[in-house]
Amino acid sequence: MLEEEKIGSRQLAVLVVMFTVGTSMLLVPGELAAEAKQDAWIASILGVGLGLLSVLLFWKLGDRFPDRTAAEYSELLLGKWLGKAMSVLFFSFCFMLSAVLLRDVGEFVSTQVLTETPIEFVHLLFLLIVVLGVRLGLAPIGRAAEIFFPWMVLLFLVVVGFLWPYAKIENLKPLMEDGFKPVLLGGVQMFTLQEYVIFLMILPFVDNIHKRGSAMLKGALVGGALVVIVTLDCILVLGPNVTTLYVYPAYVLAQKIDIGEFLSRIQIVVAGMWFLTIYFKTAVSFYASVVSLGQTLRLREHRTLVLPLAAVMLAIANIAYPNMTYYVDFYRNVWIPYGLVFMVVPPVILLTVSYVTGKKSPSCS
Repeated sequence: MLEEEKIGSRQLAVLVVMFTVGTSMLLVPGELAAEAKQDAWIASILGVGLGLLSVLLFWKLGDRFPDRTAAEYSELLLGKWLGKAMSVLFFSFCFMLSAVLLRDVGEFVSTQVLTETPIEFVHLLFLLIVVLGVRLGLAPIGRAAEIFFPWMVLLFLVVVGFLWPYAKIENLKPLMEDGFKPVLLGGVQMFTLQEYVIFLMILPFVDNIHKRGSAMLKGALVGGALVVIVTLDCILVLGPNVTTLYVYPAYVLAQKIDIGEFLSRIQIVVAGMWFLTIYFKTAVSFYASVVSLGQTLRLREHRTLVLPLAAVMLAIANIAYPNMTYYVDFYRNVWIPYGLVFMVVPPVILLTVSYVTGKKSPSCS
């Protein structure tokens, strides 16, 4: 490990918060409302709970190999060929997530903010910033997240505070009208958007190995709480039916704020918060993909892969899905089962093999 790549446990917690809020703040409320209706907020709590359970799994696995990434100890546990196959799977998941996130940014900006701007230009501009961060390394990304985090929280509290006068408790009724099944399905959907398995590639770069598990758990809890609040606000203010109609209900939610003639059109604040969080989620995912491929190929310097992978990522983002209707279908029928399987099966296999064979890092305390 390169010393300059190290981040602190607090920076890890902040990155996990940003990672959690990233895609969830704008996309989750609408998806959960479509599945669980007025119980979407309960589904979001369940999804956060499932995410916390997965963090405990990754925490345990990371403690077995505190100085190695998932790409490195996969080969140690499964042998050369099966281990490299597992490493390639980790790379593909991280890389595809990065490309989908880039497409999400382009779709939002080109349809909601800068409607006359070609989506390809948005992709290129955002990717350049991501590439710059990944080229500099994980430590600068962590420091930047730590700087922006208080501002993100402050803006979040301002928006939520101004929305409470518009809340209607009756929008939450009747409770559990269709039983628990829709809530469970919604919770699973929420869980698949918390791709914490990515952090198996990040944990070895945290300087304090004794605090990184708890830091990740705290970050997931805080980030999850923010998403639950946004989902609850959408149901309380817009109602479940209206929330379902919009792809980005949280953005529409902010349009409701109109205090006199001096505070309106505050939706750009929500967009700003989302840009911040999804940037760090994309940067962390892309960084993990670069590191995983570099370690799989046993390269001395993984930064040489940044520009070639960025070019491929740009191409994938431009063809990922042609419109939002296709995206909704892709998300529900492809990404949910893909993410669910990958976030559970590979870590469970690796942890089980580690216990059965007794293999762990020599530096494991």
